[in-house]
Amino acid sequence: MIGRSLADVTAREQVPVPRVITQCIEFLRSTGFKEVGIFRISADVAASAELQALIDENPDYDIRTILNRLHAEDAVHTAANLLKVPQRNQCERF
Repeated sequence: MIGRSLADVTAREQVPVPRVITQCIEFLRSTGFKEVGIFRISADVAASAELQALIDENPDYDIRTILNRLHAEDAVHTAANLLKVPQRNQCERF
């Protein structure tokens, strides 16, 4: 899932915005606005890797399950980190 084009992901999920992006935004809306530097501070590397692996294994995985297990501050930065993946790849890939 991570690394696929946005067009492929949205076609597979039959939605205009990939589910993982929607879930990250919903999570950040509900918890992230109290946190300083949500897109500036790095995420927990292990949590980000675990979350990306879970998404790759099961694209229908609800990422909020793992985010809710993390410390609140780590969860916010991990969700924000996932939203930055397409920009890091410098193309329309998620």
